[in-house]
Amino acid sequence: MDPNRFTTKAAEAIQATMQIAGRMSHQAITPWHMLMALLDQTGGIVPTLLQKMEISPDQIKEKVSLELNKLPQTSGGAQGYATPDFKKLLDLAESEAGKLHDEYISSDHLFLALLSLEMIQKVIQVDKSQVLEVLKKMRGNQRVTDRDPEGKYEVLDKY
Repeated sequence: MDPNRFTTKAAEAIQATMQIAGRMSHQAITPWHMLMALLDQTGGIVPTLLQKMEISPDQIKEKVSLELNKLPQTSGGAQGYATPDFKKLLDLAESEAGKLHDEYISSDHLFLALLSLEMIQKVIQVDKSQVLEVLKKMRGNQRVTDRDPEGKYEVLDKY
């Protein structure tokens, strides 16, 4: 997967994912770390999407925190690695971008991919089709054709 295909916010989320895993002494980088990164992202689209669906991002964060706390911890600064589920998440995000005819993989593609994973569905019960519907309203007919589309959604949403 080409790292240049990620939008700025998606790349920031991937970086935050690794930082969260490191802070929590988790050697395995999982989809749970990515979901927490997206929920915590300043100016990110995921909390906005959830709020528009009348779902509390804080309640989702609580559930994600519980899952993160179940993961084994390591000591001694061991190098982190991406789990097979995390790799699958990135592949699914690329697929979501393709379905929406987008040139870059954005935070919303990562979120849609997360909602495709059974391990996530079991815990947070957010309807992917409803997310897509809200996302389409936010995006209008815009596609992700550059590295900063999320800023455009916010501008459109304000007016």
